[in-house]
Amino acid sequence: DVDKGFYIDIGAWSPDVDSVTRAFYDRGWSGINVEPNPVFHEQLNQRRTRDINLKLAVADFEGKATMNFVSNPGLSTINDEIAKSHESAGCSITREDVKTTTLANLYEEHVLCLQPVHFLKVDVEGLEEAVLRGNDWQRFRPWIVVVEATMPMTETDSYDVWQPILFNANYHHAYSDGLNRFYVSSEHIELLSV
Repeated sequence: DVDKGFYIDIGAWSPDVDSVTRAFYDRGWSGINVEPNPVFHEQLNQRRTRDINLKLAVADFEGKATMNFVSNPGLSTINDEIAKSHESAGCSITREDVKTTTLANLYEEHVLCLQPVHFLKVDVEGLEEAVLRGNDWQRFRPWIVVVEATMPMTETDSYDVWQPILFNANYHHAYSDGLNRFYVSSEHIELLSV
């Protein structure tokens, strides 16, 4: 029932293919897309003109990190161990330094005062805990948070390390689809019954 909603898509990848926020954009929403891959960042600039499109990575620190751009681009990651497993499976890796920021800094720099964030998606191939740790959950409270909850290219759950961050911030588990876990803030608990 939100007409002109606002989202933050961390690890946005393509503006169209497997995009979690494309349906929102098509319904008049706008937001922030964070994508360090220059090819997909340029596609976002061309296809998501109402959005703020940032070519950087989100972690729990400000600065730089080495991104492992994987030949299967949806698997690109800052996590060197995960990148090595993709390389062992036959993918090629190109390493490049990228700027990093925190979720809290994204809010401070790009979200207008009193602008609610209705939907936050985090899909960063093994760095989900760092992204969530980098937010000030007392000040910056998206209504709904969706986080990739399995190790890349596996069915192995990974949420046990980062889910306590959301529980401690008064978010409630709403749904799991086998790949992602969905959470609702205590301020919008009524969404659990939708």
